[in-house]
Amino acid sequence: MKNNSISLAGKTSVRDLIAIIRQTKIVIGPDTGTLHVANAVGVPVIMYTGWAIPEDTGPFDLSGRSKVIKANLECIPCKYVEPKPANWEYCKINRPTLCMDKIEVDEIIEAAKNILSNC
Repeated sequence: MKNNSISLAGKTSVRDLIAIIRQTKIVIGPDTGTLHVANAVGVPVIMYTGWAIPEDTGPFDLSGRSKVIKANLECIPCKYVEPKPANWEYCKINRPTLCMDKIEVDEIIEAAKNILSNC
């Protein structure tokens, strides 16, 4: 980044958030409302996700500029969500963030560079 970042968490209304997002070139984050707002107003997004099925949660970017990044684990999307067998309990208790921990920062940076080079 060329400038220092600032946190606006809890300091904006939804209307302000939308106005700020419209001024951005890209939004990077997990499956959150802010990410979906960016997608809705046409700002490309990089959504990093854990156990969820990205096709169910989005982003739904018809322009194809957005990207979903997930860990390369054989259990993604989570095979243990329903019904919840012992494996799901094991993951929940012993490695609840494994899906997210396995995502490489370099992959997110590369995706952002690719998206921004096409803006």
